[in-house]
Amino acid sequence: MFKKYFSKKEQEVLPDKPIGFGYKNKWLAIKSNNKEKVAELLELKNIKKSNWKDGIEFGYKKGIFITPEINGWILVLGIDISDLEIESTKGLLKRVSKKFGECQIFLTHRIVEYHFWGLARDGKIERLYSYAGESNENMIIEGEPTEAERKYNFVNTFLEQANNDEYWKRENIEFPDEDMVMEIAKKWSINPTRIEDYEGVEGIGLIGN
Repeated sequence: MFKKYFSKKEQEVLPDKPIGFGYKNKWLAIKSNNKEKVAELLELKNIKKSNWKDGIEFGYKKGIFITPEINGWILVLGIDISDLEIESTKGLLKRVSKKFGECQIFLTHRIVEYHFWGLARDGKIERLYSYAGESNENMIIEGEPTEAERKYNFVNTFLEQANNDEYWKRENIEFPDEDMVMEIAKKWSINPTRIEDYEGVEGIGLIGN
């Protein structure tokens, strides 16, 4: 699949136009301009250069795609994380943010309406929010809502009021959806569904496992 993008002489991948992603997947946003250092910290194996088209496909089906730099951020598509509340996910956020200063994580899954986002800076988690619509419950909520979230009154099933019917009759309760996740991602760092809106991102990324 990747052979046609390699020069026989120089073994270089030819860049192409950026392609948006994000729906029905998970990704990291890392404050960095060095994808090689990101790949090293994530301990990726079988690393190869990739353009956007093959990288996105690889990140959705086979492994991890590390994007070129986008306005001072690098996105990592397909990272193997299922839940925001588990210690390994928290540990990853802390470890990456300690190295690069800031790390964010996002997930959207429209079928079961499972959505989450998390933010860590300098090795400390500042915000975690996870909601599963299929079971109508929050999996984890930590930290205060960021400015990007304050326009919403996101559901909080950990509140004592949530045990009463009156809570669920409130018209101002918001249930997260994938578009809200993208809006928060845009305000925190990069909206991956609108990659084409950013300048200078026609470069080469990395794929690996």
